[in-house]
Amino acid sequence: MGRDRILRLTAVCAGVLALAALVRPVGAQDLDSLRRRYQLAQLPSLEVASSASRSSPGNSSGSPSAYGANFGDGFAGLSYQESTRGGNTGDGSVSVGFGLLNSRDLIGLEVAVASLSTFREGFGQRGSISAKLHKALPKNYGVAVGIENLTNWGGTDGSRSVYGVVSKVFHLREREGDPFGTFTMNAGVGNGRFQRIPDFQANHDNINFFASGGLRVHEAVSLIADWTGQDLTLAASIVPFRWAPIVISPGVADVTGRDGNSARFVLGIGAGFKFSSVRNIFIPR
Repeated sequence: MGRDRILRLTAVCAGVLALAALVRPVGAQDLDSLRRRYQLAQLPSLEVASSASRSSPGNSSGSPSAYGANFGDGFAGLSYQESTRGGNTGDGSVSVGFGLLNSRDLIGLEVAVASLSTFREGFGQRGSISAKLHKALPKNYGVAVGIENLTNWGGTDGSRSVYGVVSKVFHLREREGDPFGTFTMNAGVGNGRFQRIPDFQANHDNINFFASGGLRVHEAVSLIADWTGQDLTLAASIVPFRWAPIVISPGVADVTGRDGNSARFVLGIGAGFKFSSVRNIFIPR
């Protein structure tokens, strides 16, 4: 095994240990946003290099994007918040997912599996599965329909949420990696957790609007404003290492304090990858 491959393997192991140290439990009502918030979604105009070079920072923080994982893509994420909505204790969770089919050829299917209350009850004791059908369209548009908490086990305090979303990448510079190079907009409607807070708490089944925008201010940094349908989240998405597809996403949720909720700090760490790249790291050619 060559020196470069040993260095890559050492870096991957260090990253995994760092991620594992941050696992804490999260409430089910926030888990349905974990996959979108911390995965490295592959935009229609972008390709993830097989050498696992720098990936793109995220463009939403809580609400869905129309872009998703295709066949051969995978992602994993950890989430932490200093307190749950209406509570005063910290929480966290873990989620993994993969893609099937291909949104460029016909349609893509993304599947995410989440472990709920991992710290309090143990890994996998409670969990949920979510799914999204997504399609990449010309001119960097994307459309998707999805179901969060499609099925669950062990019980959750969240609800099943059905949504539809349209996304668009706007190129502001000749090179998308240049400062202020791209802006990504996501907008859609959904029920469940996307409802106004009083409707959600009353178990209504109303439809509500959500939207988010991510401005890529640097090759490795984007700034995000996200209206989840219930409140505003302001966040940053950072890709700190050129050699590893890891995204760190600090933010402040419930900025406007609607319905008596106070603003709270949230943090996510996620990684998007191609399964072929992982194989090449650990298996010498």
